[in-house]
Amino acid sequence: MARTTVRVEGLRELGEAMRELGTEVSERIAHAMVSKAARMVRDEAKKAAPVRTGFMKQNIIVKKMRKSETDLTSEYRMGVRKYKVKYADTRFNVRKGRAGTYYGVDDAYYWRYLEFGTVKMAPRPFIRPAFENNRMRAVDEMKRVGQRRIEAAAKKAAKR
Repeated sequence: MARTTVRVEGLRELGEAMRELGTEVSERIAHAMVSKAARMVRDEAKKAAPVRTGFMKQNIIVKKMRKSETDLTSEYRMGVRKYKVKYADTRFNVRKGRAGTYYGVDDAYYWRYLEFGTVKMAPRPFIRPAFENNRMRAVDEMKRVGQRRIEAAAKKAAKR
C-alpha cells in the first residue's frame, strides 16, 4: 500500500512554543494535532467511499502507530479494519497446535480492489483523494488545535 507523508513547513513559532512547554506536554499536543487531522481525513474518506452497503464505510479507521513502529513524534495509519478470529478449542485445532491462536479475517477485503483497481477494473480511489483534497484543511486544523492546546498549557503552567 502506498505511504504518504505530509511535512508541514513554516511552523517555527509553534515549535518554539512547544519546546518551552516540555517534552511530555509537547508530545501530548502533537498527538492531539495529528489525531484531529487524521480523523478529519478519515471522515472525508467515509463520505467518498463508493459502496452501497456501508460495511466498508463503517470500517475505515485511523490507527495511532506505536513508538516502536515510527521515529516520528506522532504518526497515524489509515485503512480498513481487519478482524481477528480465534481458533476454536476443538480436537482438530489442538492436534494442529493452533487452538487459542488468532487468524486474520479481512471482511471488507474488497476495499483494495476499489482503491487500486484490478486487471479488469479501473480504480475508484476514495482514501487517497480524501487525503489529497483535504491536505491544507488538515494542516489548518492542526494549527488551530495546536494553538489552542499550547495556550491552555501555558495558562496552566502560569498558575503553578
